Amino acid sequence: MIKIKELLKQFASRLVELVKNNKPYALGVVVIILIIFGMYLLSRNRGKAEVVTFVNAPQNIDTVYKGQVDVKVDSGVSTKVVSKMPEIALGHPVDNWFDSSRQVLIADALGFSSKAVVLPSSTNPAWLEDVRSLYIAKDIGEINFSTAFNLDSNIDHTNVPSQQIAVNALNNFFTKTQLPITGMNLDAVTAEYYYLDSTDTVTKVTSGTGPLIRLTIPFEIAGVPVIMPIESYVYVDGTGTIKLMSLFIPNFEQTNPEMDVLSFASAQQKFQNGEFSVVKMRDDPSTQWLIDSIYPAYYINQKDFYTLSKTRTLSPVYIFSSGDTTVAVEAADE
Repeated sequence: MIKIKELLKQFASRLVELVKNNKPYALGVVVIILIIFGMYLLSRNRGKAEVVTFVNAPQNIDTVYKGQVDVKVDSGVSTKVVSKMPEIALGHPVDNWFDSSRQVLIADALGFSSKAVVLPSSTNPAWLEDVRSLYIAKDIGEINFSTAFNLDSNIDHTNVPSQQIAVNALNNFFTKTQLPITGMNLDAVTAEYYYLDSTDTVTKVTSGTGPLIRLTIPFEIAGVPVIMPIESYVYVDGTGTIKLMSLFIPNFEQTNPEMDVLSFASAQQKFQNGEFSVVKMRDDPSTQWLIDSIYPAYYINQKDFYTLSKTRTLSPVYIFSSGDTTVAVEAADE
């Protein structure tokens, strides 16, 4: 991947030269196509939003997992129970969220200058300058920013960022861009340290600190968490500079004041019967799952999330959490 990055960096530099020198249009188009393809490859590697895996249970869970999973609810489990929840849908981004003037604000906040090469598009505009690349999916509401062409060349590995430095960088970004933050619980961000390993891969630090800190932003509406197949996060260095970003701007809309929710006893029975979806599974499935937290949430699976042609109504669920494992039980009382 290092060789690919260097080639892409050279292509990006060449594109800037072509634009400056007004070389033949056809050659410029070819280079632009190569750049877009390169950005696509990089987005698949690091610049693209991280997708949470959803697995319907029990049909799609490996048989050995299904047979070995032993579930127990902790006697001290934290439980929040509701009888009704508002009906919430995930709407499309508002038109002016990503119009041309807003794009300039976003690019400026991420360090782009007037020398940046802009690839205009009605749905997926992109910006390129030196090691920076910015891609906006206007129809989804997603911003992807990366310095991945040579990420390690301008990171001070001795300068360790604090969580407050990272939070300040994120808040400054929202202040400069005036993007809406409704639906994001900025008070509940989680922080993890990362470093660049010998293969130039951004890797999580298992203990201690590192030169990059990742803030993951949880989603929330009507005081209830929203579990979606996409994560919002930023990576910040010790200078408070955003180095990587994958940011989803949600547009949650209340479509009905309230809808009935299953009784907790019914939801727990469905859980015991294996009628749940695995949102996240990092615990060893061969060991006992000790449920220590149960709470209501909204849920949308990956297929529905990306089906933009229909109303994307969020499903009410009960979340059963066990350490790094989270499962969702459908809670709509139909």
